Amino acid sequence: MYNVSSATLTSYVSHGGDNMDTSLPSYVPRPSKEDEKRAKKESKAKRPPLSKEAAVLQTVRNVLVVLALSLHAVFEGMAVGLQQTNQVQIQQQERLFPAVAVVAVAAA
Repeated sequence: MYNVSSATLTSYVSHGGDNMDTSLPSYVPRPSKEDEKRAKKESKAKRPPLSKEAAVLQTVRNVLVVLALSLHAVFEGMAVGLQQTNQVQIQQQERLFPAVAVVAVAAA
């Protein structure tokens, strides 16, 4: 991870051999083996389980997000459907549908 505010390298994990690693400029010091082991261990650490209250709040928040997006889609569909149709608007809608479909598939 790169800390932008102080412009220093805070952690780095090598994905290749030490001799072939050119991902960092020569003026940036290489992390020690202990630092790499610590970074790997920290990345594998599990999150503590959520409390019952936190789990309920997270579920409620997720349901509210889904409801808000659904309600937004209904009103957006009504706005599109109530417009006066002409050839240009139909073409715009035909271009918009694949973009919305890609976002919906990516979000799923």
